[in-house]
Amino acid sequence: MRARRTVKERDIVKILVFGYDRTLIKSIKDSGFRSMSDVISYANNMVGDKPIDHIRVSNEARGWCGSYTNYGKMID
Repeated sequence: MRARRTVKERDIVKILVFGYDRTLIKSIKDSGFRSMSDVISYANNMVGDKPIDHIRVSNEARGWCGSYTNYGKMID
């Protein structure tokens, strides 16, 4: 069974957005997100029109990290 990826408002979340050539487009460390949907939406908005390969999310307060598509599906 897969662990649930929980995000709370006080958690510090690091977001790394990568392009199709696997280069880092943008990164940010922030808090105030209420759900993973908010995190993915914020990541998509901060890069603008650039094509996204995947988004790496790390919740430093809870000790987990994972890769997601720009639609929010988790990549194994």
